[in-house]
Amino acid sequence: MTPLGDQPAVARAVARQGAATVLRRSASVSDIRAAIAHMLGDGPHRDGAARIGRQIRSADGAAVAADLIEKMTSSTRRRSGRREPPRR
Repeated sequence: MTPLGDQPAVARAVARQGAATVLRRSASVSDIRAAIAHMLGDGPHRDGAARIGRQIRSADGAAVAADLIEKMTSSTRRRSGRREPPRR
């Protein structure tokens, strides 16, 4: 599996939060099997994943994303001279 784009950075960030183990590219099948077994057990990775889950759920991502999209599209419309649609 070749890492693409942001995968290595995301893996390191999740590992820093205690919710992942980053394997080296040369990891063997037995290394991967052992890491998966360790990750699925009760322990610090499960706690780290639960903590990240709570943070994500509390962030109100849909509302934040909608606000950012609205802000970006309204500034683009102003620059292009297009009129803003009426607010509901």
